[in-house]
Amino acid sequence: MPSARERRILLPDLPLAWLVAAGYVTCLVATLLLLTLVLHQLLARYLWFSTQMRLVGQARSALGLTEGGRDQRLALSDLARREPHEVVRLLAEAGLTSRILDPQGRTVAQAGPGVTGMPLPSPEHLVRARNGRMGRRLAGTAWLAEGPRRRMLLVLVPLGPPRGSPAWLQLGAPWRFAEELNTELGRMLLWTGLGALLLGLGTSLVIGRLLARPLQHLAATAHRVAGGDLQARAGLPAGRNEISAVAAAFDEMVARLEQSFAAQKRFVADASHELKTPLTSISGMAELLEQASPEEQRRALGILQKEADRMGRLIEELLVLSRAEEQPRTENRTTFEASGLLRELVERASLVDPSHPVELEIRDPLWVRADRDGLVRVLQNLLDNARKHSPSGSPVKIEGKALPGQVEILVRDRGPGIPEQDLPHVFERFYRADPSRARSTGGSGLGLAIVREVLQAHQGQAYLRNHPEGGLEALIRLPSANLQDHDPPSSAASFTMRTQPTDTEEVER
Repeated sequence: MPSARERRILLPDLPLAWLVAAGYVTCLVATLLLLTLVLHQLLARYLWFSTQMRLVGQARSALGLTEGGRDQRLALSDLARREPHEVVRLLAEAGLTSRILDPQGRTVAQAGPGVTGMPLPSPEHLVRARNGRMGRRLAGTAWLAEGPRRRMLLVLVPLGPPRGSPAWLQLGAPWRFAEELNTELGRMLLWTGLGALLLGLGTSLVIGRLLARPLQHLAATAHRVAGGDLQARAGLPAGRNEISAVAAAFDEMVARLEQSFAAQKRFVADASHELKTPLTSISGMAELLEQASPEEQRRALGILQKEADRMGRLIEELLVLSRAEEQPRTENRTTFEASGLLRELVERASLVDPSHPVELEIRDPLWVRADRDGLVRVLQNLLDNARKHSPSGSPVKIEGKALPGQVEILVRDRGPGIPEQDLPHVFERFYRADPSRARSTGGSGLGLAIVREVLQAHQGQAYLRNHPEGGLEALIRLPSANLQDHDPPSSAASFTMRTQPTDTEEVER
């Protein structure tokens, strides 16, 4: 992990727009400098070699070495047999400054503008001319020399085989044009570079501000959230860039945080509301015990025990509901066949309360991927509600079947049902539709709320409706697990469900 000093170097205390501009301008300056250097070198090399070739080409043309067919053309070595003064005169008439030298580099003949100021070659130049090449099949050398009033490009070529001791032809040309061209190119590159820098700086500042604006808005929203405003959202438009992804993740995080805080507030409010009655009862019984007779004390202790048990169940259900409202966890989900789970619940219910027989009908294997404990709690709550509100001796019916992509389980009781105006509210916390479903029956009003939260965590659905023949039907649907390598249980009973929920009969939560 980088230290504070390293983080300061990586992220200096500058606005993002200036950081983007600094990086962009730095890259632009480096690119312009490299381009200027490359262009300057390329132009210098081009002028250097093209001027040499131009001088030699003009000399050959002035001396007639380029006339005639390819086999009839004369070579430079043929000039050694011609009169030196005649050679330099012809070159001077063509506007060239030239000089004929003997093998030791002494002047034999010279002519042309400024020839007296043209420096003589040094011995090193003679050696280089014997060993060097200026172009294809052309021996010689070239160098820059300081004349009396100007710099000159000097070209020295042998008039004969270069390895022998030939005479030499020295040509000179002013280098002022090349220097001026290089200077002008440098001036143009300088002004162009300055313009590009200004344009790049302005562009980078605009881009930096476009990048910084949503981040500033995101930071301001984060400060609002930190100040307690959990309804604040970045609200940036959706996009494919990283800033949009961060904003979307931030909004999702704040939404979940708001839900979590709301769930905590509801938990505290609900717990306070529901615990107030048993606590008041316990407090009253405690005061009564001080002056009660033994018989009254025994009855009071029984009431205290019942209230304590009810408080324990209430607290447990509140904790289950609070955990169900959190972000759904998938690590506890397994793929299993729910028919066996239904049979276990039916057998347990028959042992606990034989006065309410349970009829189980299953047609297909019910493969689901779910949290087994959560599904047990859902089915147990629905079964307990059905048995609790059915007359003694009346059966409770459980039906299960597999639909395309879904598993459907129906629990029906023979009780009085729920008034139609109360159906939209039955999944709310602590909601009780009528006195028959009040605390006197032992219910806390959280069973159906737990059913709703657990099914929502499993992408499932819950429905409640009154059956036309009496009683209440609770229907749950869960996504089925796509398993093709499992055989249906041989003990599954044949069953066909004939009633389906309708929009006017059911409430989907």
